[in-house]
Amino acid sequence: MKTVKLKYLYLSIIICALALNNFINVHAGQKNPGIERLNVGIENYENGKYDDAIFNLEMAKIQLSEFDKDNLWSAYFYLGLSYCLLEEKEESKKEFNKANDIIKNKLPDPDKHSPKIVKLFNEAHMRTGSGAPGTYTYTIMSMEFVFVKGGCFDMGDNFGDGFSDENPVHEVCVDDFYIGKYEVTQGQWEEVMGNNPSKFQHGKNYPVENVSWNDVQGFIKKLNNKTDKSYRLLTEAEWEYVARSVGKREKWAGTSAPSHKF
Repeated sequence: MKTVKLKYLYLSIIICALALNNFINVHAGQKNPGIERLNVGIENYENGKYDDAIFNLEMAKIQLSEFDKDNLWSAYFYLGLSYCLLEEKEESKKEFNKANDIIKNKLPDPDKHSPKIVKLFNEAHMRTGSGAPGTYTYTIMSMEFVFVKGGCFDMGDNFGDGFSDENPVHEVCVDDFYIGKYEVTQGQWEEVMGNNPSKFQHGKNYPVENVSWNDVQGFIKKLNNKTDKSYRLLTEAEWEYVARSVGKREKWAGTSAPSHKF
């Protein structure tokens, strides 16, 4: 009698195991069509068949789960590349921007993609589609940049109480540019330069200090090599323009009222 009961117990365990395996396979199968389409689309792209890539990647977008963000990001990313190589630049930018919407600030893998592709992806979503102010974060260095719309302003001593080299007041025009939202941190400096020259080392998120102009030029050179971009210091005109709330006639940043002076 015990042998019979054990036999049924083993049989029940086997049935449960088979049912569980079938359940897993069914759910895996539900994901497979989208992933298979994605892989085919990527293979099409790599073989130069960009029209086929677009078809398969569009199908992959439909079939992939909305929760499968990594694969969805890849579908939009390779769509953007395919459109770009077909010289459909606006479509390319749209797909890159959609990829960025799915996973904010994720960049192409520099080990798999050329610096040109990484740069292309970066530039596609550095501005919003309307050209309105926006922010962009370069995830490798965790540096956040704020877009500043260019314009013309009266540069110099607007209030008659400045230094002689601030005269005469003259109109200066600057183009659009991006400015770092925060100071370069000790952690960012160390990641680029391999050292921390700061006198007050209280943490990686503190601003770097105790550096010369030449030190900064060395940092910028290495940063540009690392990111394949063209960072630089602001010009004096750009600095005054942004410090005066994009060229407003202000005595202090954000105000001309003495009670608000810091």
